Amino acid sequence: MKIKPVLLKLHRWVGLGICLWAAGLGLSGTILAFREQIESVVYPSYFLQSPAGAPNFDKMVESVQARYPDRQIVVFHRDGVYPNEAMHINLSRRSTEDDPVDIQAPTFNALFDPDIEVFVNPATGEILGERPFLNWMHIIYDFHTTLLAPINGKSYMGALGLALFFILISGIVYWWPRANWFWRSFRVVTDRGPRRFLRDIHTVGGAVTAIFLILSVTSGVLMCYEGPIQSALREWGIARHTFPKASTPAPPGTQFITPQQAADSTAAAYPDGDIVLMYPPSAGRGKYLIQIFPRHESRIWWTVEGTMDAVTGKFLSAFDPHNQPWANSYVLWIIFFHNGQMFGAPGRLVVMIEGIVMLMLCVTGPWVWVMGKRRSQAKAKAVKTAPVPAGVLVETLSGNSG
Repeated sequence: MKIKPVLLKLHRWVGLGICLWAAGLGLSGTILAFREQIESVVYPSYFLQSPAGAPNFDKMVESVQARYPDRQIVVFHRDGVYPNEAMHINLSRRSTEDDPVDIQAPTFNALFDPDIEVFVNPATGEILGERPFLNWMHIIYDFHTTLLAPINGKSYMGALGLALFFILISGIVYWWPRANWFWRSFRVVTDRGPRRFLRDIHTVGGAVTAIFLILSVTSGVLMCYEGPIQSALREWGIARHTFPKASTPAPPGTQFITPQQAADSTAAAYPDGDIVLMYPPSAGRGKYLIQIFPRHESRIWWTVEGTMDAVTGKFLSAFDPHNQPWANSYVLWIIFFHNGQMFGAPGRLVVMIEGIVMLMLCVTGPWVWVMGKRRSQAKAKAVKTAPVPAGVLVETLSGNSG
């Protein structure tokens, strides 16, 4: 049995099965490659201030709590690329004072629990605007990362990613030309009908970008299965635990340090970095979760993630790629490779092109298949309705009478 016809059939039917998802993946990836730039254009007064100045968390907390007394701050975050960025603060409605929202609680749903995203001048605490947390860009991001599934979304994306990986590999194997035909296989024929033209566009486009698409899909799958991979690496002794175990709930009346005090402690420990993510403590977790990027760099080569004791202000642990074995830090490198940030603007441009090509492949592939089916049906219909020649009819009748 020849392998190429089998691969073609599998390539075709698996591709048809996931083409809508893959098209959405390509489109969402294209948008997310320049997410910050797009949103700063759509909401210019929300995202950029000139100049913004150093963040003052106490002023931001005071301003936000005065405007939204019935809500709880879930997270502070910003992109950490530009010096004049606004701070984004996600808020959630309090249930009761004794039962605040806990970002790490098993019942917390990061997609639906926060209900407002507020934009604040980080230096003055001035509120610049607000929008629903479940906005169009967050929906695009959550589709791209979790398929909008609140539970096991990454696992579903990983399975679909493996199917897409198979499609790319099988397509390359089927397309791979015989000797002395390599460069000819990149030719696009334009004078033999639309089906041949679309088929050539599909195969050549896939062949030209195959290595980039395969690397992108591979990195995406590795991120989807980060947890099981890390567990296996720790079992084999290759990786090591870096974060402390979950803390017990803080006793009633525990006084936590303020976000500004946590920021000061972070600045003392990492003077060349900026806080881009901070989860405040809660009754269920007496720790700050903090992420630090290098100061105003468009190329993110490292990021530090740490947990800080919310009473003493001391770091309990810090995930610093400079001090970790590769098995611990590879996920961070893969993230920045996958979204193009590792290579700055050119890297993001490549990611955007990958998304456009993915969308093109998901349109041309089914289109070629539909045109082929119509042509086959038309031929079958023509054969069925074609008149029988007289000589053949007489010979057939004679044979039957005999």
